Amino acid sequence: DFNAGQPDMKEWTDSDRRGNWLDLGGVRIYGAGWFGASTAKRLELLKPHMVRNGFTILMLHAGVTGMAEEFGMIGPDQLAVIRDSVDYVALGHMHKKYVIGDYAYNPGALENWDIAEARYGDEKGYWLVEVTGRRFRATHHPVRRRHVHLATQSCAGATTVQAILEGIGVAAKS
Repeated sequence: DFNAGQPDMKEWTDSDRRGNWLDLGGVRIYGAGWFGASTAKRLELLKPHMVRNGFTILMLHAGVTGMAEEFGMIGPDQLAVIRDSVDYVALGHMHKKYVIGDYAYNPGALENWDIAEARYGDEKGYWLVEVTGRRFRATHHPVRRRHVHLATQSCAGATTVQAILEGIGVAAKS
């Protein structure tokens, strides 16, 4: 939450089901939702309020420009602003797997959101992160998704829907 342009950091509680951070089994987890075009500025504002407590994770709904063919909202250098405040950044937003340095991981989504994402192959899934002290090992696990077959068909010269359907090998139903 931001009030008057500044972070209002609160510990997550079950009673009000709100908060920005949670300590769980020796791990501190910060959560940051979708900030859109203000992501870089908000990360700068959050940095002084992020206190390490054991292994520290930032879950951030943001895409990083240049890491996939999709459009990102921040550059790798803008994300690096929080690098010394956390051990691991769990990214989300873009639907293709990528890693930034040794600290920021995007799993690639569990399912295709857009049919064109079928071209990513095994570049979708989740990260299994094993933590020992302040060190971790992240292993990507691809997931099986619905089969998608992409095809192109020229409609040049077709004058009817029937002609287009015949061109792609589909019999029209009357």
